Amino acid sequence: MENKGNAPRVRRDTLIVVGFLILITAIFFLVAVIVKGKCNETAFNILVGLGSSCGAVLVLALVHLVNKGEPLQGYVAQRMDQLVSSMDSLDNSVKDIPTNIGSSQNTLCESLQTETNKIVKKIDELEQERTIVESGIQAVFHERRLSHDNEFWREEFLNSKELRDFDVIGISLRDMVHSFHNDIDKWEERIKQGSDIRILILKLDGIERKRRIEHENKDVSWFMNIEDLPILKKNIKEILEATKDAKGSFKFGFYDIIPYCNIVRVGEKMLVTNYLYKLTGFISPTYLIEKTKDKQLFGKYMEHFENVWESGKVEIYKLNDSGEVELASV
Repeated sequence: MENKGNAPRVRRDTLIVVGFLILITAIFFLVAVIVKGKCNETAFNILVGLGSSCGAVLVLALVHLVNKGEPLQGYVAQRMDQLVSSMDSLDNSVKDIPTNIGSSQNTLCESLQTETNKIVKKIDELEQERTIVESGIQAVFHERRLSHDNEFWREEFLNSKELRDFDVIGISLRDMVHSFHNDIDKWEERIKQGSDIRILILKLDGIERKRRIEHENKDVSWFMNIEDLPILKKNIKEILEATKDAKGSFKFGFYDIIPYCNIVRVGEKMLVTNYLYKLTGFISPTYLIEKTKDKQLFGKYMEHFENVWESGKVEIYKLNDSGEVELASV
């Protein structure tokens, strides 16, 4: 019966012979070692010779077993085939290593590039936010409404418990001018406490006001008109008389240069609206700006206000010797 297992099939009598030869060889060498010191040299040499002969026979038997024993030879051949197959697999794996490494490197580089782009984008966003914060912009409104205007200057100045200076430049400021009559006590109180107030509107009969009306191309019935002057002068006269010896000051007047923007400045904050062609100020973008360490936008708009104030084209109401209000150059 053919042996189908992994172990080789070896005849029983062959194994007995091999075992006997190993035993005899060992005995001869053992006896040779024992008698070496007790017998003469001739006896020792004979024993060594017999042991060597047995050893030679053992070697021949093993060679015969390997060469003639077909089951054992098949076993060795099977193991050799397995070894060759393993070597081939190892060789193929080694050949694939550079490709795998290159593919992994490409994937890793792409991932790193993606993450780097995200980080760079985030840094850019943070830099933009930092620039906006450092510029002083606190809020942006897509258009300026009376609610923004009134909430700002009424809460930050007229109704505030803190004492602040007040600078305003615009086209008409009709709502603010009307408040001189409705809230005249509050205006007087602010001035007496030490607030300096400067308010400028476009000259009612000036060339720049006429141009602006044409440029807006809108219904400008809400603009302040010449007919409003008597009430305005009456309110201003009352304020000037009540605050003649006050710590603060009140200066209201007109300018006649191109109106670039509306500025309402209260202390270290301001509401700014740039005047756009064919767009009224109420529907133009508006910015809430706060004074920063290096002033930035706040400083630029304050510089604009001062340039207009000192342009030589500004007249403000003052009390004359007769106690009446009249316009005079700054």
